[in-house]
Amino acid sequence: LKRSHLYEKIGKNHIFITLVEAVDRIWPAIHDKSDEAACPLIRVVPLEAEVRKPAIRALLVDDEKDFVAALAKRLGRRGVEADFCHNGAETIAMLVENDYDAVVLDLRLEREKGENVLRSILDLRPKQPVILLTGHGAIDSAVECMRYGAFDYMLKPCDIDELVKKILAA
Repeated sequence: LKRSHLYEKIGKNHIFITLVEAVDRIWPAIHDKSDEAACPLIRVVPLEAEVRKPAIRALLVDDEKDFVAALAKRLGRRGVEADFCHNGAETIAMLVENDYDAVVLDLRLEREKGENVLRSILDLRPKQPVILLTGHGAIDSAVECMRYGAFDYMLKPCDIDELVKKILAA
């Protein structure tokens, strides 16, 4: 959009990530001081709770703060609710407080070994699916962690669609 200059022409206030976001932003402006009594959008009826698809929850563990925040947003756009933290202690605290369908753990944490964080996770929750992210130089470490009980692994930077498939499989 930016390269074709459509972004400037459309304007950032008219570009939305989801349909829900678009309706939430546009609906009030369209119906403000409107006399359209017959418009079906004047009365918004929310979906019943039973109809909504349950959210898949994942915990992302990575000390690269910008990367993990961006990854959480990208997962959110694909229906995965993602929390994130940056070290082993935060990970355990999050797992004590919340249930997650999967944990995505970067094995190459700067201040601690990812293998030790994995062991702490599985000591706390032996059946917790953990998907490992690893670089090319740490594949042997990932294979060893698979023996310890990790669910799966993939190379970083990861393909978002492949990661979503692995989280859903977990």
